Amino acid sequence: MSYNTDLERLRSYSSVFSRSVFSRLTKFDDLSAINQVGRAYDREWIDDKITYAEYLDWMYMSLATHYRTEYVYKNVLANRITSKNQGRNITIFNEFRVGDSIADIATFNGTSCVYEIKTEMDSPKRLGGQQESYFKFFQECFLVVPKGREDEYLTTVDERMGIKTVNSVKGKILISDFRKAERMTDNMDVDILMRVLWIKEYEGIVRHYFGKLPDVGYFEMYDACKELMRKIPRTQLSKMVVDVIKQRKKNDLLYHNDMKYLTQICLSLNFNMRQYVRMCNNLNKTITL
Repeated sequence: MSYNTDLERLRSYSSVFSRSVFSRLTKFDDLSAINQVGRAYDREWIDDKITYAEYLDWMYMSLATHYRTEYVYKNVLANRITSKNQGRNITIFNEFRVGDSIADIATFNGTSCVYEIKTEMDSPKRLGGQQESYFKFFQECFLVVPKGREDEYLTTVDERMGIKTVNSVKGKILISDFRKAERMTDNMDVDILMRVLWIKEYEGIVRHYFGKLPDVGYFEMYDACKELMRKIPRTQLSKMVVDVIKQRKKNDLLYHNDMKYLTQICLSLNFNMRQYVRMCNNLNKTITL
């Protein structure tokens, strides 16, 4: 069976790989969205030997080959990050807010990195404001674009930002390095930082560096901590920020996920092991249309 190229069909496939569909699946064992797409487009070849997992894998490869949505890009990138960091304590975030921008993927592991994705359906618009926010917080910034469109972005991308390209080669989606990112360690903007950190995080940094919290009331604590943060050397502050944000979550499940086409789903919904097992049990059932 060859992968489908019909646009309407591909858009329907894309709708399946969403937070809402998999949230219902893990909470209520609801497979209706997948069944609906199967009945509409693939009834003629789906039989009682095909599992939901096999069908989703096939849909994903159709998208990866012919209709690379943001989900495909994020999934490929998340798999690349986890495969390169097996056994290392790296923390990955989906849609990480920095200032007025939301980064597609951010990682913290000794270094803070941000990845901004632009698919075949995107343009360089809005990139200027996004990258300026990223430069005030992250140590390394990357733009991920389709191979062949690098030149289109070079005029709008700051030279400090690295560029990675996504390309399909013999049925495999590959990410390649086009330009390295400049490593920044003294760029931390405290005003941006205070909007990112949780209360216990910025209080922890202040307590760790100065030995105690400022002697002020609850409502004055935020501003007092901000002023103290300005006194911490930026290189040291960047390292402390990475250390505290790494404590927010663990991504152990991503390294044990066998359904690589659903890595981004697991990341975006922040599945625990119980939810992951429930998803797998449902998807390993044979399709009943």
